[in-house]
Amino acid sequence: MMPSPSELFSGLRDASVAIAAATMIVLLCRRPLRRHCGAGVAYALWWLLPASLFALALPAPTVALMPTAVALPFAAPLAAGPITAPEVDRTGYWLLLWAFGASLMALHQWRLQRRFLASLGRLHVVASGVWRAQAQQGLPALVGALRPRIVLPDDFESRYDAHERELMLSHERTHLRRGDPLANLAAVTLRIVFWFNPLVHVAVSRFRLDQQLACDQRVIASVPSARRAYGEVML
Repeated sequence: MMPSPSELFSGLRDASVAIAAATMIVLLCRRPLRRHCGAGVAYALWWLLPASLFALALPAPTVALMPTAVALPFAAPLAAGPITAPEVDRTGYWLLLWAFGASLMALHQWRLQRRFLASLGRLHVVASGVWRAQAQQGLPALVGALRPRIVLPDDFESRYDAHERELMLSHERTHLRRGDPLANLAAVTLRIVFWFNPLVHVAVSRFRLDQQLACDQRVIASVPSARRAYGEVML
């Protein structure tokens, strides 16, 4: 059975409130957690956002009340009053406005992605899952969500030595192993659905920062002797 417009609007409103509350908790806790527990723990805290939506989707507990009989000594007469016009339900208009805004945000995100992909130029395969672009700026990068691939700049070999190249590839492969492309897709989806909620846009930018810091921490933990070289090459 399809939900009514009022049910859809109510669910969207409740989900926005839940996302906003979860975002406030994460924004308040991420820095102390990163300082005392590490960047990986701070990044994992962002799971609180989808968890809040999952908790909202759970059925609410029901309480059964026993009916009680009330004896009325007399029947009260109906009070006469002015007849008021029924309220106009504008839920459908609000949902149309939300759908229009969500469509514009989705189009904006799609155009950003298309522009980035076009800036890479022609790609050709270097190795399994690794491609080389004609461009140099903003690379290496992990491109794509469902079929992610590592894209290297055109001057990858000439700009970096063998050790630096291995560190940069390790960074992108760590993103891949952690499932960060799918996490980024989920973040973009939240941004589209809750385009009207400014806290969601703040959350996505902080989420991406924590994602990078967690990836850096994982790479450095695997090669602690290369901490300085890794920092220099990433800068």
